[in-house]
Amino acid sequence: CALPICYPRIPCITTDNPRPFWSVVVPAFNRESYLLQCLASVLAQYRGEDHMEIIVIDNGSEPGLKKHVDSIGRGIVHYHRHDETIPLQRNWNSAVNASTGRWVHLLHDDDYVLPGFYRALEKALASSPDSVGAAFTAYENINQHDEVVFQNQVLGSQRGVIHGWERIIGVSNVLNPPAVVVRRKAYEKIGGYSDEILYTTDWELYMRLVSYFDWLY
Repeated sequence: CALPICYPRIPCITTDNPRPFWSVVVPAFNRESYLLQCLASVLAQYRGEDHMEIIVIDNGSEPGLKKHVDSIGRGIVHYHRHDETIPLQRNWNSAVNASTGRWVHLLHDDDYVLPGFYRALEKALASSPDSVGAAFTAYENINQHDEVVFQNQVLGSQRGVIHGWERIIGVSNVLNPPAVVVRRKAYEKIGGYSDEILYTTDWELYMRLVSYFDWLY
């Protein structure tokens, strides 16, 4: 590899079979109650397998989370479990590799989406140019009591393709992963999350993305 950091490869999907618009992939580890809340928020927006696939990647929880996933997923949510706990970046990459949708949403087990999240984003993305490789929304941080402790509108009332985004994301990471969706083909082009960076592995990927693709807000 000619680069100082070798990025994990995300294999291309070459099938001619129909693919869902969304892959919602949930990395999970032990937090059963939060996971159920997360999945409930996604399932409430599920419109069929041709529109969305939902996958839980269990990072070696003991005991495994399958019974909890099956209790709410009822065959809709696919479950995969690593035999042992692996580093966060490898788990995220395994989640992306498991996806077959055109757009990938990495949604952690202690996060959830508000009503209308996928419909609003899909409407914007469906009419956006092919140059757009990632998109994001405003977000809120909450505590264990569902109380909002922080809000970030990021770009205020702006909508659409962002101009000069590299001058913002290149200075500081103003995003949270649950507010970000990435085109599957973009992952295939630039690779996955770096194995050599832990706490800022998402930020590093965002900077790579902005080097090749437009972003939508």
